[in-house]
Amino acid sequence: MDVWDGDECNQYIGTDSTIFPPFLTKQDRLWAWSPEVCRSLGAHYVKKSKYAGLPMSYFELDFGDPKNEPHNQCFCRDPPDDCPPQGTMDLSPCLGGPIIGSKPHFYGADPKLIEAVDGLAPNKEKHDVYIHFELTTGSPVSAAKRLQFSMELGPIHNHELFGQLPHVILPMFWAEEGASLNKTWTNQLKYQLFLGLKFNATVKWLTIIIGTVGAIGSAYMHFRKDVKTTNVTPVAETSPPASSPSSGEQTVLNVPLGKNLPSVIDGLDKPPKLMAAEIQ
Repeated sequence: MDVWDGDECNQYIGTDSTIFPPFLTKQDRLWAWSPEVCRSLGAHYVKKSKYAGLPMSYFELDFGDPKNEPHNQCFCRDPPDDCPPQGTMDLSPCLGGPIIGSKPHFYGADPKLIEAVDGLAPNKEKHDVYIHFELTTGSPVSAAKRLQFSMELGPIHNHELFGQLPHVILPMFWAEEGASLNKTWTNQLKYQLFLGLKFNATVKWLTIIIGTVGAIGSAYMHFRKDVKTTNVTPVAETSPPASSPSSGEQTVLNVPLGKNLPSVIDGLDKPPKLMAAEIQ
C-alpha cells in the first residue's frame, strides 16, 4: 500500500480473518487484513478459555499507543507529537476525512476521551474485540469484531457559531460483526480432534509407565542374588561296642549320614543300616 508514511505500516500481514494457519503458539499473533481501516491488525494471546466445553485460547485486539510505540509511529501524522490518542486510529489517510477509529465507547482508550463525552459506558463483554481460537487446527470458534467511527472536532476561528466548539473526538456510530460455531461444528472438533488427542496421550503414558515398570523389574531380577544357605550339623564319630567275634552276636549301628546334609545331596537315598562287623 501507499496509504501510510512508512513501509512497515503499509505491509499486508495475515489473512482475511476467516482462516488461519494451524499449529500456532501462544506467542504468535493472529494477523488479519482489515480493508475498512487500510491496515493489518494482530490479536494477542490473553488467557486459556473454554467454548462449548472445549479448551480454547482467548485472544484480544489492542490498537496500542502510537505515540509511545516506535513501530506504530508510521500511523501518526507527525510523530511523535501529532499521534492519535491511546486506543484509537487516525483513519483520515484511509477514508479521506477526519475520522478516528476505536473500540465502541472508547473501550481500552485514553480515559480523557470518555470523560469528554457524556453517555459513554465502556463494557468489556459488549465492546471488546476478541476471538476464541483453537491453536492446533487454526480454527476460530467464536469471534466478534467491533469498530467505532468518531469525528474529530475543533473550533473554527472567526466563526460565530463553530468558534466555541471544544477539541473533542465525538462518536458517530459503531458496527459489529461476529460468528460462533454451533453444536454441529463443535462436535466435529470434539470427536475428531480432542478425543483422538486424549487417546494418544493415554496410550503414550501407559506405554511409558509399563515400560518403566518392566525395566525396573528386569533389572531387579538380573542383579538379584538368591543364595540359600543350610546349616550342617557335624556327624560325631561313634565307636562300636566291644563284642566277641565268637559270640555270634552282631550289633546294628544307625549312623545319621543323611541328617542335616546340604540341600545338594539331601535328596539322595540315605545309605542303608550297616552292620558293626562291616564298619570294622
